[in-house]
Amino acid sequence: MDAIQQVANNPDTPPVLQDNDNYLTTGTVDGVTLDVAVRPNGTVATGYPTAGAGVCVNDENGDPQPLPNQNGDVEQAEQQAQNESEDQVGTHAETQVQQAQAQAQAEAEAEAQAEAEAEAEAMAEAEILGMMGEMNEQPQRDARGKLILSPEMRARMLAQARQLSADCRALLDQLGDRLPADVLAQLEKFSFVGEWELLIDELAATLMKRRIPVTVVERDLLRLILYSFGPVTTAGNSYIADRDNVMTALEVTDADPE
Repeated sequence: MDAIQQVANNPDTPPVLQDNDNYLTTGTVDGVTLDVAVRPNGTVATGYPTAGAGVCVNDENGDPQPLPNQNGDVEQAEQQAQNESEDQVGTHAETQVQQAQAQAQAEAEAEAQAEAEAEAEAMAEAEILGMMGEMNEQPQRDARGKLILSPEMRARMLAQARQLSADCRALLDQLGDRLPADVLAQLEKFSFVGEWELLIDELAATLMKRRIPVTVVERDLLRLILYSFGPVTTAGNSYIADRDNVMTALEVTDADPE
């Protein structure tokens, strides 16, 4: 989690205040771009990679997929650079220097990718532990310290994640034309990277603070999602934790909002 804390402490761009009072920061560490959500008290709510080697985003089914064209673009650029260099190289000594440089670059990229994968694995384990806590399941580990998940637990967690993803996407599709463009873009990013708790916490805050009207159907879907979270999630998300007041404060209309 060192990279996440590094971005939280020294972001590349100024932090952006969200409707749920979190600050969203962005930074790049070892070639991997990360978004980090920081709570008002300065603690890290979560962090997730958005670009770089080995980074995936969720598809419409909530399943992680590699970012499109990412590796291909890098390989094409490297090949083009290599071809241009070879045209200019006229001596054996210069060729050897280039090969050494290419090998050093490849080793650095491999090291960066390994670190990114380790970071992603640590974040994934944190998510799994959170879901197990919601299900009142006690984690078990093997001799190497790796989490042990039974096939039944994997199936339950996958089904739960896919349902949550589908419900969140459905709600965003219905509310999209009433949300500010910058808020909608950030909520969609949360959906792509699987940060559904942040998505719903921020969406609930936006609907409540900005008095955005919702239909009865949209209210019921929001309620279903809000009350699907257990104590592990509510502890770190103030508007999910305050869901009773959120539901009471919603602007509900019988007609379709324009």
